[in-house]
Amino acid sequence: MLVCLVTMACCGDVRRKAPMNFIFLGLFTLAESFLLGCAVATFRAQEILLLSSIITIITFSFNDNQHDDLDGRRNKVS
Repeated sequence: MLVCLVTMACCGDVRRKAPMNFIFLGLFTLAESFLLGCAVATFRAQEILLLSSIITIITFSFNDNQHDDLDGRRNKVS
C-alpha cells in the first residue's frame, strides 16, 4: 500500500496516464481493503464502530470548516 501511495505521490506521470492510473488505483484499493480486513479481524466490533464513528465526526467537522474564510466569517454566495 505504501509503495503504491508513494509512487502515485512522487511520480506525476503515473497519476496522469490512463492505463497506469487505473492499475495503481486498483492496487491501492486492494491493499487498503486487505488492511481494513486485517484490522476488522484483529479488533472487536465495538472498537471498530467507535473508530468509524470518530473518523466520520472528524471528516464532517473538517468539511464544515471548509466554508469558513481565513478571517472566520462565513462565505456568502450571492
